[in-house]
Amino acid sequence: MNIHFSDIHQRTILLTGKEGLEKLKNSHVAIFGLGGVGGYALEAIARAGVGTITIVDYDSVESSNINRQVLATIHTLKKLKTDLAEERILSVNPEAKIYKHSVYISEENLHLLTEPPPQYAIDAIDTVKSKVVLLEHLYNKGITVVSCMGAGLRLNPLKIRCEDISKTHTCPLAKAVRSELKKKGIHKGIICIFSEEPPKQKVLKSDEFVTNFNKGIGSISYLPGIIGLTAGGIIIQKILKE
Repeated sequence: MNIHFSDIHQRTILLTGKEGLEKLKNSHVAIFGLGGVGGYALEAIARAGVGTITIVDYDSVESSNINRQVLATIHTLKKLKTDLAEERILSVNPEAKIYKHSVYISEENLHLLTEPPPQYAIDAIDTVKSKVVLLEHLYNKGITVVSCMGAGLRLNPLKIRCEDISKTHTCPLAKAVRSELKKKGIHKGIICIFSEEPPKQKVLKSDEFVTNFNKGIGSISYLPGIIGLTAGGIIIQKILKE
């Protein structure tokens, strides 16, 4: 079945006008990390009609992902998230151009992952070292980035906030990233999505926390998605305002 791009995005045109849709179609957004947060960020970006998308993730789907990751189902177990993401993008936007990298992010490969350079990026990585390396690289390249902080161990959707990294608080991941970036001379200028809800680990007894931590970080279905969709929405607004 041949469906025209404008048919898919007729509701978008009603909101943004044809000029807005053209801006989205001519933009390039990179998404780093395709888990609970990144998968939903990708959903927002792809369905908005962004024409060029870079996707980066080294991992494959595990059963423990199913409770919160849009790419994870019982039918996608053990499949690479980048392959699933590519398939999903093309299923909603067949005209999209995709740059796919199934690798773990490091200082050595970042220059390859940002070629051709995207105009915008979403950081949905959950490890401090890779996150800091990525953010430093994007900051120095002048690429507008929205960085997503911790989504685990929280339940309240009304506590999600968007601030410059210098104004983040409460979130341990944001604190660690903020501290490491300061060592590199970066004190502000990076947009962050974070939760001001204290992580639930603080209400657990020490032995309970150790037991839970060894099983992985607790998470709920909606919190990662809200953070990811918010990040996608901020990027889309920036594209439309250009």
